[in-house]
Amino acid sequence: MTEVVIFEENYQKLLPITYTKTIPEILCGGRRQIDRITSVFGLEKTTFLVRKELEEYFKHKWKTGVNEIPDSRILLVINGNFLFLDNELKALDAKLDQGQVLVGKRGIIALKVKKDEIEKLIDQTGVNRRCVKKLYKKTYRGRERKIEYPWDLIEHLKELIIEDSKFLRGKFRRLKGDRGGYPILMSDDVSVEKHVYIDCTDGPVILEDQVEIQSFSRISGPVWVKRGSIILSGLIREGSIIGEVCKVGGEMEMSIMDGYSNKAHGSYLGHSYVGEWVNIGAFTVTSDLKNTYGTVRMNINGRKIDSKKIKLGSFIADFAKTSISTSIYAGKKIGVSSHVHGVVYDDVPSFTFWAKSLGHEPIEIFLKSAIKTQKRMFERRNIRQKRVHKELLKYIFKITKEERRKAGVVKKRIKL
Repeated sequence: MTEVVIFEENYQKLLPITYTKTIPEILCGGRRQIDRITSVFGLEKTTFLVRKELEEYFKHKWKTGVNEIPDSRILLVINGNFLFLDNELKALDAKLDQGQVLVGKRGIIALKVKKDEIEKLIDQTGVNRRCVKKLYKKTYRGRERKIEYPWDLIEHLKELIIEDSKFLRGKFRRLKGDRGGYPILMSDDVSVEKHVYIDCTDGPVILEDQVEIQSFSRISGPVWVKRGSIILSGLIREGSIIGEVCKVGGEMEMSIMDGYSNKAHGSYLGHSYVGEWVNIGAFTVTSDLKNTYGTVRMNINGRKIDSKKIKLGSFIADFAKTSISTSIYAGKKIGVSSHVHGVVYDDVPSFTFWAKSLGHEPIEIFLKSAIKTQKRMFERRNIRQKRVHKELLKYIFKITKEERRKAGVVKKRIKL
């Protein structure tokens, strides 16, 4: 098997989500792209080019090669922004000979080069396009799913849940749903109480190890619930992905909630992304439709860009919190470790206490407080906070200082 190098590009367009993770690590579909890649090529045969600030955190989390190009004659270099299924990844290797680059409608997909050529072609943040142009170009004619903007995470949810479920053939019990032609794929130790309705008309429902579904829940596939999560009498609608060890109640539709996050009470999450270790307070609502039924525009690196999506919700980075009855306007972003209250009609910088609609100016959250909150959250899940966790928060706090300044965030003690 060819040795593989994975890179990402334009991670800035996905901030604040990508402050804490690389693009291949983002949960989109039943598996992360890092899982698809390593399942095909093998963990020991895969190296990731990771931003320097994420290197230690990435190593700790994935236990794989980082930024050390393997000593191999020819390497397959893949753009980690593209979401490829297992069979498509295998085909990439076959499509390219040494010295060739595979190009799609949305950019460079893959190239096959010698080790000593990689440094001038690719770095930790993307492609040197001028150098890559010198390679022999081949055109990719398959299905392209590229994660470039936040709304791309929502675009492919249904398809990827259905396709990723094929990876579980023969591994999980296959049951018939209450309605529809797709299956329920269920681990042996899943608990489903009475009075649960599962509709598989439009896609499968996947319930991983130790999932618990409480009474009076309705689940409409395609839906994927990962290991150890609990559905607390919820309405989980099509296109929903729930990460590991989450608690979810209320309504959820066409959204991703990554691992160790909670939305335990009545609330609505639609066409949105929620990162890891996020707590969604009771009756928090994400708007995903403008009153004008127009397309949602998002602020991307200081520019307003039209998503061309009529339905688009919120994008909430790791360790953020919403208080009770928070309402978040369509297309808004909430930064790492921020706390939001009331009506959120602006993007919220990282490490910010935000309660503008309640008459409060935005206030910077003390770094020590954010680290202490992280420690408390970890302890609730019997996870020990390590130096690598604290150092990443310290780094993000430092590099988001200007972001807070531009948003008028002040430094003082929070008083409500």
